[in-house]
Parts: sequence; structure tokens; C-alpha cells
Amino acid sequence: MNEEKLNGSTTLEDENQPSKDGRKRISYVGKDLKTIIDFVAKVYNKLGHTEYHSNKAIATVNGLSPDSIKMHLSSAQQYKLLEIKHRIGYKVTDHFQKIHLPKNDNERRIAIIESLKNAETYQQLFKDYEYHVVPSDGVRNYFIRTYGMKEDSAIKAADVFLQNLKDFDLLDSRGVLTSALPTKPIIPELQHESEETSDMDTPPVEENNGGNGGQKNSPPAIVQNEYTQSTKYQDHIWIPIHLTKQQTAVFAYPKGISENDIKIVEHQLAGILLRIRLENEENNKGA
Repeated sequence: MNEEKLNGSTTLEDENQPSKDGRKRISYVGKDLKTIIDFVAKVYNKLGHTEYHSNKAIATVNGLSPDSIKMHLSSAQQYKLLEIKHRIGYKVTDHFQKIHLPKNDNERRIAIIESLKNAETYQQLFKDYEYHVVPSDGVRNYFIRTYGMKEDSAIKAADVFLQNLKDFDLLDSRGVLTSALPTKPIIPELQHESEETSDMDTPPVEENNGGNGGQKNSPPAIVQNEYTQSTKYQDHIWIPIHLTKQQTAVFAYPKGISENDIKIVEHQLAGILLRIRLENEENNKGA
């Protein structure tokens, strides 16, 4: 016997059961993430996140009828914002709190991207288009070819996907997908050689002559800012990267960095370099 429907609303699992021809039916994301965040936020604020709630209660706090929120519930599950317990109800996930009550902008951005990549129908799109222009026709054709969607459904699915990328600034000015890029590279400002500072402001940095007891490879003096002053970054190692024209970039990492973290850094650095190249291209065009 099939699982019972919850107060008349089918679950995501019900929709993904094999059809009569034996082919698995994939439920595409029918609502954009921004809409669903607002939808789940009302559940979180008015009903709480520690218990499961019926679709009737969820509909009521959103001012909707239970029969009209089927696509909202399905999309919320695909975005990993709601979890379902059969015959009990829906519960707000811990993942939602990273978006609704983030520690900082970067945590929210990462959680947003994780939500989008959690949707089964989006996973290959992110792999195919990362660092490439995302064409609306190409996304539509992907849904038709991969999932056998009819054209009108494929157009709707493509529109929702593209709207998500625009809502959360995952497309640059040229329409290139940039979900792998960080929001802001964490690079503290360096003190320029032309800037004069008093001995009271900046302690002297000893040069390494081989026998003066100074630290080996001593980094240049760093202007105090939100990163250098924060206790969170006190145990970081700061490495100067000497560039042309007597310029310097700085790379910082925690002393206890793991091998997995190194892989993440390697991936993020590739994104930072791409952003620099793209910005240089834009600046050269305007020059």
C-alpha cells in the first residue's frame, strides 16, 4: 500500500515514484528560492522549528489554502528547507537557519548555493555551466532532453533556475555562472611604502640578516583591520606574495589547516583568479 497523503497533499517522494511506463518522474523545482525562503520563514517565526507541522497549519500562517501549497512544499524539500515525516508533517531544517539567521554574509551565500545544488534537476546544470555563460535556451533544452519535459514545463523550469541565479548574484555582468567564487576575498590591506607611520602605531619589523635573531621570512607590516584585529584570525599564518611594480598581495591561512581545507582553498583561489581576470577584462574594455 502506498504511503498516505498528508492532508490531501502529495509528498515529494510520491511525485518521484515510477510512472506507468516504468520511468521515474522527476519533480522540477516549481518555485524560486527567494519565494520559498519567505514561505518557510513564516513557518519558522510563527510555528517554530522544533516540531513537525501539518500542511494545513503551514498554509494558514502563509494565508493560503492547503491545496495551493503543494508546489511550495515540494520546492522547499528540494531546496533542503523543509523535511517531511510521513503521516506527521513538515519540519523546518537546521539548514534553513543558516539562511534565515546567518553568522555572516558568506555563510548565507554558501547555504544558498547548497540549497540550489541540492535540487536534483539543478546539479548537472551547475557542473555544466560553472564559469560559462548560462543560455536560457540551453537550460530549457537540458530539461527537455534529460527529463523528457514538455516544452512549456521546460520553459517554466528554466525560468525558475535563471531567476534563482539572478536573485542571489550568481551571474556576473556577462551572464557567467560564478557560484564557485567567494563573495569577497579575505585579503587585509598592506601598508604602502610611501605611507609614513609612527613608532607608536606600528612596531618595527626586523630584517633577516642571518644572525640578528630576526624571524625568517618576516612578512611586511600589515595595517590593522577587521581581520587582523579579530581574535578569530590571530592564529593565522600571513604570507606576502610579491608582485610587479613593488606591489604585494597577502595570503592567510589557519595553522591547523587540514588536507580537505587545502583542497577547498585551491578551489577558491581558482575562483579568485578568475574574478580578477574578468574584472581586468572589463576595466580594459572601458579604458
